[in-house]
Parts: sequence; structure tokens; C-alpha cells
Amino acid sequence: MIQATPYIGFEGQAEEALMFYHSVFGGDLKITRFRDFGMVEDTPDWVMHGQLDTDMGSSLMAPDNPGGVTGGSRINVCIWGDDEQRMTEFFNALAQGGTVEMPLEKQEWGDSFGGLRDRFGVDWGVNIGSKES
Repeated sequence: MIQATPYIGFEGQAEEALMFYHSVFGGDLKITRFRDFGMVEDTPDWVMHGQLDTDMGSSLMAPDNPGGVTGGSRINVCIWGDDEQRMTEFFNALAQGGTVEMPLEKQEWGDSFGGLRDRFGVDWGVNIGSKES
């Protein structure tokens, strides 16, 4: 399965926003903090990744961005799924004429992830999980 999900960036308010959205939409909320991966510089309690899977079957994701929310939109689109070949094709196609900001590669949380800005200025994240997840 492959899904596209809005990913809303915050600067220290991700947890508060996610709790609010959870109160509105219900569902299952999971929050991972920077400290959970040993990243404790200036913002250990900030949200590295928050995901709300709503009772309606849709999802909403949000992180805190320690560097601030700068330039362009604070919303990007995250494509996630377990079909590695297809997801890699999406990443490469979206990158044509754009800028790869984070190469598609294995990450600390076990999935492969990459980020890019397409030729229209839209930010994309591609997360490839295992079929067992």
C-alpha cells in the first residue's frame, strides 16, 4: 500500500497542535521525540515525528523543525509505503528538475527516507517501510 499524507512543520508547537487535532478527529496518536534517538542538543522534548491516524482512515503527520520553519510552505507531502521499487521510482521522478535535500537512504528508525523539493517548489518526503511493519 502507498499513501500520501500532509506533513505540517512546526517550531516547538507540534505536540500541542497534534493533541488539538487528536481532540478534533480522534484516532491513534503517536509521538517520537528527538531525545528518543539521542538527539538532545537544544530541543530534546520537541517532536521528531508525530502521526495521527484518524478514525476516518486518513493520517496527519507533524514534526518540530529545530532550524525553524523557513522559506516556502510549512506543509509538505509525505509518501509512504512498502513497495521499495515503486517508491524509489516516485522519489527519482519527483526529483527531476528539483533539488534532493536528503538522499533516499536507510534512517535511524529502520525505514529508508529521502526528502526533496520538486521543480514547482513543493517539498516531498518519501518513506519506505518494510512489508513486516
